Amino acid sequence: DAAIQYIERTPFEWEHNSIGKSNKIYPPFTPIVCKDNKISCVLREHIVNELGFWDQVTRQGNKLLSGTMRLEAIQKGKKLSWKTSLKFTEKAEHRVTHTAKAECSAAAVNIKSTWDYDGMMKVEMDIEARGDGKLDELALVVPMKKEEAKYFHPTTYLRANPAGKIPAGKGVVWDSRKAY
Repeated sequence: DAAIQYIERTPFEWEHNSIGKSNKIYPPFTPIVCKDNKISCVLREHIVNELGFWDQVTRQGNKLLSGTMRLEAIQKGKKLSWKTSLKFTEKAEHRVTHTAKAECSAAAVNIKSTWDYDGMMKVEMDIEARGDGKLDELALVVPMKKEEAKYFHPTTYLRANPAGKIPAGKGVVWDSRKAY
């Protein structure tokens, strides 16, 4: 026969309530300011493009990008062109959200970005094949200025995230496929 053991569960005061949940912004953080395609948060200013990615990010007066952040789709050795659109869905002091759509002959991408007042931008992308759906490459390009890009720290899985100094050299000296 199976043994039966009864356990008395004690609910805690912090369960199933809103204690600690707030949209209040605590110093040293500042409210997000969103005007047109410019999003400003603590110590940074971002200019976003029609994908919601960064055309430029400025930190304390220093421009960090050498070009526009973008998606690149390569099919049969040729870059495909994208039709894009951006829509802001929330503009509040503690959070900004926007959605974007991008379509090319081989893929459609729906992008949702959520900004927190601390400057974190969470990006969610849904990618769907179009046409034959065959791509040689689909890359998110983030062209950092060399003097600003000294280290790498990709997020891979669990607790095995490599980090280090970007190796010296010309061309591609490291890419995220080496993280696995």
